[in-house]
Amino acid sequence: MNCIFVHGLGLSSIIWEPLIPLVKNPCLTLDVPGHGNSQNNCFSWQSLFNEIESRITSDSQDVTLVLHSFSSCLLPELINTHLSFKYIVLVEGLIHSDDAIHTRSMNSFTSDAFDLWYRRFLKVTNMALKHQLVTAHPKKSIDLWSNAFQEVLPEALQQYGNLCLKRLNDPCLYEALVKLSSSLVYLKGDRSKLSKTNSSILSELSVNTLCVPNCSHFPMLDNPVHTSDILNSLSNS
Repeated sequence: MNCIFVHGLGLSSIIWEPLIPLVKNPCLTLDVPGHGNSQNNCFSWQSLFNEIESRITSDSQDVTLVLHSFSSCLLPELINTHLSFKYIVLVEGLIHSDDAIHTRSMNSFTSDAFDLWYRRFLKVTNMALKHQLVTAHPKKSIDLWSNAFQEVLPEALQQYGNLCLKRLNDPCLYEALVKLSSSLVYLKGDRSKLSKTNSSILSELSVNTLCVPNCSHFPMLDNPVHTSDILNSLSNS
């Protein structure tokens, strides 16, 4: 079984670095269009799906797709395709508009206000990431991971932020969760700050929800060992 990892908004594939060496199966990470080393400047859900599809060289039923945070919004694209993944793992996935506090505030900006916010944000990216981590990490690690915020194209950040909020308010996301519920696994940090609505939806649909201890929104950084144990157990199931 191969694993494909997709990061969250404003980040890059480097966010998976502590986790990948612990996963027993072959792993592939990709950058969302406009993020990291991506050369794709088409900022849409379909464009992101195409990036994933192009990397599947064997039967997709042997593939586990791991989606972090905002990339969970890609689920509707996954039900309208010939691909059928063994598992789809949502890591602190956003599945309701109540989860999108930061995205909602960014979406309300005018063009000038966004430019001002973005310039200010670039000065505090380390602090922004550190604030969301639970365990202590070396400064050089936080610098490395948060550098993704410096690399993302501002237009990609704004456009995907807008798309994320629209998708979280669109019934098609819930419908996708219903249709995919049997193959979904949801990883939630024990100190997760996601909404009660999020938990209610997961419970209502009986999604297999697993708690990762000693972490919040970044299980792959705060507790890569436990996170990899879950992924490795899925490969054996």
